[in-house]
Amino acid sequence: MRQILKDILASKKIFIILFIGFVLTTLPFLIALSTQSYYDEHFYHSKNGYFKNYYSVTLTNFKQLDLLEVQKIADANFDHASVITGDITTTVPEIGQVQIVGLLNHKHWSPPLIEGTNIDSNESNEIIVGRLISNHVGALTLMNKQYTIKGIAGKDLGDELINVYNYKMYVYLNELPDSIKQDIMKQKVLQLIVRSNQNPETEINHFINEITQNNVEVQAEIVNENEN
Repeated sequence: MRQILKDILASKKIFIILFIGFVLTTLPFLIALSTQSYYDEHFYHSKNGYFKNYYSVTLTNFKQLDLLEVQKIADANFDHASVITGDITTTVPEIGQVQIVGLLNHKHWSPPLIEGTNIDSNESNEIIVGRLISNHVGALTLMNKQYTIKGIAGKDLGDELINVYNYKMYVYLNELPDSIKQDIMKQKVLQLIVRSNQNPETEINHFINEITQNNVEVQAEIVNENEN
């Protein structure tokens, strides 16, 4: 009987050791899956859209940067791609940190909306903002410029604050706040993100060729960001 009890006790110890080893082995994998699921939900497979191809395009050495011209050239040359700026982080005294995204075309993407409508014109002061910038459509003065809020961006998550749209502001490139535009023009650098479900390299090259026709000194760096 004692031997049987010893064997059972030994078996339990072996089981516990194997179980702990299994948990320690699978836990990092489960955490990785959970993290991937979070980012998929908030950045890719949610309503803000998923794209197969991501490219960054950095334009430098502008002698004179005409944002309206760049916006029109992008709108005319990208038939399949969505073109935006990267997040431009700035601090607004009444709000805090705001991430501004400049839109160059609206043919294939716009942020999801809780309320209101998308931007209608690429030459107006219409914007879309997250609900912690404003919780209603209508007029808003932001960084000494008056805008018309067309829509509130985000997913209807109730009081959950983990929402990538809360402090976002989407506006056409030429309608960026004046201080942001001045910073871009002073630096003479424009960083863009091109996203498409088709290979956008041909459209990117056409866009750059047209930009450099009027700005021969401009240099462009194209990076395939898919792996990033």
